[in-house]
Amino acid sequence: MPLHDTGHLTRCRRPDSPVARGRFLVAGDAAALVGHWSREGISYALRSGGFAGRAAARIVTDGGGDPAPVAADRYRRQIDDVLGVEMRASARLMDLFSRNPGVAHTALTRLPPAWRRLDAYISGRSSVAEIMTSPFGRAAAALGDRIPRQPAGAFPAGSEARTEATAR
Repeated sequence: MPLHDTGHLTRCRRPDSPVARGRFLVAGDAAALVGHWSREGISYALRSGGFAGRAAARIVTDGGGDPAPVAADRYRRQIDDVLGVEMRASARLMDLFSRNPGVAHTALTRLPPAWRRLDAYISGRSSVAEIMTSPFGRAAAALGDRIPRQPAGAFPAGSEARTEATAR
């Protein structure tokens, strides 16, 4: 029996997707600002909304010249420099997880250093970018790149992580 999702996955932003055009700025879900791995988007919406609000205020209050292109360019750079770093790290983690879900699950559940980093992320003490750029994260990513891709739904023997589809 096939599994059916009931929720909606917001699309993740591609690096070349526009976030500003003329005097229009998009933020949050409208700009597809979500983490690839966690699909978390509220923090991206709040931060990008703050950036967009400050850019809009600069456009309105700057009386000289044509402030919209300058403010829009600054907004684009903030999105890439601040949120883009996290989104690229999240995309990297998602790629590693989707290529080797069983290995990733085993590492997270059986290796205390991996579990501590996941716990730090979930509790807000760390970010995916901090984890992926740490020596541990770089080593785990390098190892993950060397492990052959697992077939979809494959989990190691003895693993409790099974989807409804693989349980049947």
